[in-house]
Amino acid sequence: MIKARPVIARERLGGTVLNDTEELDKAAQDLSVSRHAETKTGWRAPYPYTYSGIGIHIDPSTLLTVRLRLDESRYATPAQVSAFYREALARVRVLPGVSAAAMVTGMPYSRNAVNLPLAIEGQSPEKGTPPAVMVQSVSGDYFRALNVPLRAGRFLGDMDGPEQPRVAVVSERLARRFFAGRSPIGERIRVGPNGPWLTIAGVTGDIAQSVMDREPQATVYLPYLQAPVREMNLGLRVSSGGPLALASAVTAAVRSIDPEQPIEN
Repeated sequence: MIKARPVIARERLGGTVLNDTEELDKAAQDLSVSRHAETKTGWRAPYPYTYSGIGIHIDPSTLLTVRLRLDESRYATPAQVSAFYREALARVRVLPGVSAAAMVTGMPYSRNAVNLPLAIEGQSPEKGTPPAVMVQSVSGDYFRALNVPLRAGRFLGDMDGPEQPRVAVVSERLARRFFAGRSPIGERIRVGPNGPWLTIAGVTGDIAQSVMDREPQATVYLPYLQAPVREMNLGLRVSSGGPLALASAVTAAVRSIDPEQPIEN
């Protein structure tokens, strides 16, 4: 039986840095909350929230989500974490009825969001508390699965591996706020006071992360292969049939990689 974790603060900036994947991993675990409709099977489909004028509509009626938490004792290194999620995506993508499969730190409406301070290369820091932005580790198909449009540049993908230059994609709101009047493509940013410099490769449409948001949050998206996190949401866009009909097949696909892997949401 899946047990809900207590609701805790969605933002925690003090002492949180992104100087390696362990920091983002810890922040994601600290901020883990589930707000989904439970079914008798223990699986959940998202609440059918809709938004008007606040980001895009993700059409939750054809979206199945599940939360995976990898055990640190079995997945001790970033390479092991990345390998598991890459294999999981490969196995669920080929299931009948799946049109897109993606990993993300915090699925919209889940409140599993991490907020960190933003720095922009060549710009003087603002006085007082630095601006905070939402940071998401995602696989390349995240944007297609959630119908997020590309505004400029390119999406992230498997070509953005751990040995490749560090890159990020930013939301349109972030681009308008911090790069007004110029293109952010090719500019470098940093999330967390000690995080690596990231080159902006693309700009995406805005998406509402919470029913409490009156406006979209400025967001930085990191490639999951460059910023692997042990606790992730798996999202499946279904082209035919109800999304919950795939629950048993997805469970079998994940357990075929690791029979001991818990599945929840």
